[in-house]
Amino acid sequence: MEQIINVIVQNGLGVGSFVALIVFIFKYQNTTNETLNKINDSQIAMTTTLTDLSNRVTNIETEIRGK
Repeated sequence: MEQIINVIVQNGLGVGSFVALIVFIFKYQNTTNETLNKINDSQIAMTTTLTDLSNRVTNIETEIRGK
């Protein structure tokens, strides 16, 4: 954090803001990727569950129509 403040003092607010943005991107990119992977896993699980449920409903409807 002190490095960012030193950059702002020595080079101005524009350069300091750019450096802060780059630090923020690299610091939080891994967290963002982990979150997106968890969301992806959840969506895959929901799709699988909905497919299974749809197949069960189709089977039950087929049995009812057959009787």
